Amino acid sequence: MLTELIEVKPANQTLLEKVGRNKNNQMQYVKNQAKWQAAQAWCKSQGIKFRVLNETDLFANGTRKR
Repeated sequence: MLTELIEVKPANQTLLEKVGRNKNNQMQYVKNQAKWQAAQAWCKSQGIKFRVLNETDLFANGTRKR
């Protein structure tokens, strides 16, 4: 059985190329990177897969992916 920990965030907080010049997005990106590094290490120690998804992973052309 596969166990996963999935975090869903907006693309402007997960993809460096989407962060832009917005200071809030820049701070969130840095904070998220540190948080995800810790989450990845914890998940690895527990035998859990960790991944981050954003709206482009969940939706195609404004509709839900199936």
